[in-house]
Amino acid sequence: MNLNEILVTGLLLIAGIIDIKYKKVNILLLFLYIIIGIISDLYYQKLSLMSILGGITIGAAIVVIAMITQGRIGKGDGMVLIVTGLFLGFFDNLFLLFSAAFLAAILGAILLIMKRVNKNYEMPFIPFLFIAWIGDLILWS
Repeated sequence: MNLNEILVTGLLLIAGIIDIKYKKVNILLLFLYIIIGIISDLYYQKLSLMSILGGITIGAAIVVIAMITQGRIGKGDGMVLIVTGLFLGFFDNLFLLFSAAFLAAILGAILLIMKRVNKNYEMPFIPFLFIAWIGDLILWS
């Protein structure tokens, strides 16, 4: 596992725990990871600037959707995806988002079918980002 993978794993693990416990995102944690991500990008230059900007744009689009839908989607989820975009770039961040959304949809459907929740249940999303990330590491690394 390289340094960026370790950093993304740490971010998603910590943010996921906070999301489950408090249904919030720690802004200081995100700012710390933004600084680390910028330094990492400058030092390692693993990703092109266009890929990094594309990765950030994915998270920014989620933040905009969250504002349009008045919180039906969490703004914090988009902010986390902005930070992961710094580390992963466009395609890997997009894959992470789609994988996590797929996992969340499956669990949501199961919970609805079992009548454990109703359609208005708010499920923390960052833990699904973490699970999707771990699956990505296991399957593709």
